[in-house]
Amino acid sequence: MKAFILLLALTSCINYVYLYPNGAPLQQCDKMIPGHGVKPLDEQPPYQIMYLPNNSSGGFDVSILSPDMTRFKGLLIQARGRWDGKAIGKWQTKVANTKAIDCFGFSSSAVTHNWHDDDLAKRYFQGVTFTWIPPYSRKLNRVKFVATIVQSFKRIYYNVSAQMMLKSYKLTKLN
Repeated sequence: MKAFILLLALTSCINYVYLYPNGAPLQQCDKMIPGHGVKPLDEQPPYQIMYLPNNSSGGFDVSILSPDMTRFKGLLIQARGRWDGKAIGKWQTKVANTKAIDCFGFSSSAVTHNWHDDDLAKRYFQGVTFTWIPPYSRKLNRVKFVATIVQSFKRIYYNVSAQMMLKSYKLTKLN
């Protein structure tokens, strides 16, 4: 019995390490595939990305939601332009247990989860909303919001996305 409990404890520690509780490492910014050693699922994700203009910030409120309220444990979200596939714009987050990270050397160009030791019992999101500020560029007219969402260690949804035509929106302030 003691051997079983020890094995269970060790397995829990290993899963904790591989879940990246402090968020996606910067080396995951390009392909956006977690280093869990598990392939992303090839099925319709239970999540959607929605966006609305936010004139007070000069940007957009971007949400990851699930129509059937499916929870998730981790995320990495970026906005990408069509020309080089790199993250563009700046993200702002006030969502608990999340943080902006500097993908491709660009400040606050993505958002990921950031769980702390005292949060282990409530390690999930029901839905999240962040603010994305587009870069000032006359050439930028199409943006793709793209996310990898980790529902659980073995259930990973890759390339959850939404496209937006920036010219369709008139914002009062652009940085």
